[in-house]
Amino acid sequence: AVMGALNTLSESVRPQVIGLGPTHRAVHEMREAGVEARTLASFLSETRLAIQAGETPDFRNVLFLTDESSMVGNRDMADAMGYIAAGGGRAVLSGDRDQLLPVDNGAPFTLLQERSPLDTAIMQDIVRQSPALKPAIESVIARQVPAALDTIRSVTPDTVPRTPGRWSPTQSVVAIPQTKEQKEEQGDRVIQAIVDDFTGRTAEARDNTLIVTQTNADKNAINTAIHAQLQERGELGREVAITVLERVKTQTDRLKSVAGMAAQHGNIA
Repeated sequence: AVMGALNTLSESVRPQVIGLGPTHRAVHEMREAGVEARTLASFLSETRLAIQAGETPDFRNVLFLTDESSMVGNRDMADAMGYIAAGGGRAVLSGDRDQLLPVDNGAPFTLLQERSPLDTAIMQDIVRQSPALKPAIESVIARQVPAALDTIRSVTPDTVPRTPGRWSPTQSVVAIPQTKEQKEEQGDRVIQAIVDDFTGRTAEARDNTLIVTQTNADKNAINTAIHAQLQERGELGREVAITVLERVKTQTDRLKSVAGMAAQHGNIA
């Protein structure tokens, strides 16, 4: 919509549009919409190096579109807005304040809307959900989780395309109770159900499925089991080993995190 509006302007006054996203996924989505986009981290790094080299960035004819702004912490938001303002540029921030929060300290996207003269437009129309599940999303927005689960329960798992003969859950909301002793003897039945559900879906359905776990250990176990099942069925191509680095939190990191949370809630200065 933004690009369409800007394209109605004459070329002499039409600004250059640069998209900024905190994640590569956000950058990819902006590029699919025709926006020249890059990660926020790369913009900050390159602008910082240019300033250190004595350059003066010129953004007077640049409009920055920042997507998933709720994921940006205090430091990066302050640096980005400072660089853009100093270069004479303009910025439009988009995101959902109730969705993904920043890993770093602070909630600047929310604070900008509540405590600054920032012009704010709120989009409330749900357009990316099926009609049957739309009431569940509306219940979640209203903080009515039991009602949302009731709606999801009413929709059968058959709405998900599956490979014939593969396992399918009997309901859309499934509880799998298991004691610690049973887990040690039988393995994690919850993880196995997730793996069976995912690998039982068609390839197209799997591409549109997101699995969310609480811990890295569960994430690794699920990924390994899914990979093994798909490889056994011959659905994977050539195998390539990739080293994945995981950050290990130190005691200093934990203390900083606690201090940041306290600062957000006004407990410390």
